[in-house]
Amino acid sequence: MNTPKFRFVKRKSLADFTSENMPNQILCSCLKANTRIPDETILDAFNEAYPICIEVLADIRLHNARSDDFARMSANEPQSSLLRYCFVYFLLSFHEKAPELRRYLANLKDTLEERMPDIFKPILLNATSMAPMLPGTVFFDASEYTAIDEQPILNDTKEYVKIRNLIQEAARLPKAEAETVLHFLRVTVANECCDWDTIIQIKLNEVLTRLDDSNTRSKYYIADGQTRNFIKILKALFGVNIIVDEQGFYITNFSSFAIDTCRFFNTELKTPPHNHLNEARDTDNYMDIIDRFYKEAQDDYALGKALGKKGGKPTIKEHPQGSITF
Repeated sequence: MNTPKFRFVKRKSLADFTSENMPNQILCSCLKANTRIPDETILDAFNEAYPICIEVLADIRLHNARSDDFARMSANEPQSSLLRYCFVYFLLSFHEKAPELRRYLANLKDTLEERMPDIFKPILLNATSMAPMLPGTVFFDASEYTAIDEQPILNDTKEYVKIRNLIQEAARLPKAEAETVLHFLRVTVANECCDWDTIIQIKLNEVLTRLDDSNTRSKYYIADGQTRNFIKILKALFGVNIIVDEQGFYITNFSSFAIDTCRFFNTELKTPPHNHLNEARDTDNYMDIIDRFYKEAQDDYALGKALGKKGGKPTIKEHPQGSITF
């Protein structure tokens, strides 16, 4: 069996998952619109599903073969533990390797439809409707959940996801997440209806609100080899609610915040910020940069106290290039 390349670190809040990508946001919105599953249970299911996905992707052929026994293997498994496999189905359906997983996903689909249809059917229809808009994904025929004209059946059976429900649930999300989901829905509906006026207006708004490059770049750079430390510092800033967005609200999307801040310092991230953090957590020196910050603050505080009490002069250190700095 192949060894997984990534080591999963459990997320501490549901917001950590919804800030990572659009499928996670859509899955949460779907569950909130169609079930009464509490956030704590959704978080647990996410944390259990991610390692399963990593393991499946590490050896696709093996898990494709094993999936033939899904029905027998799950016969004695409680429904509560099957919830994670609903998440596995959804997440893998949107992965770039989804076409290689058709056998695995088809067997998993049949099992989940049999064992927990009330929860899985909305997820299945949601995955089916979103897949055409996310290239590289795979989905299956959902004709049994749709009318003859292939439009969703508008009734109260919870066998579909209404756009109005997605809108209502998205509006309840934190501001940054709500804006992302609603923008995605608007663009999707406009594209499906070939509403060029709306599509052009959306693009025009994006251009008009885009800041000039001169205002979004600084003359400073992140030092070579220090990007990971910089992201660790940004994560700490993100957690203590010091930074707000242009509307004055505390930021809720760490990935966007980290990418924009690194770009301001002329550094384009080649991998998502959370990947940098996960790799850093695998080392023994994660806290080194934070400890150095703490020592600098202590030294600065002690120096200020000394100046206040004794009226002494600050210690001046010579800069390597000849200038001086405090």
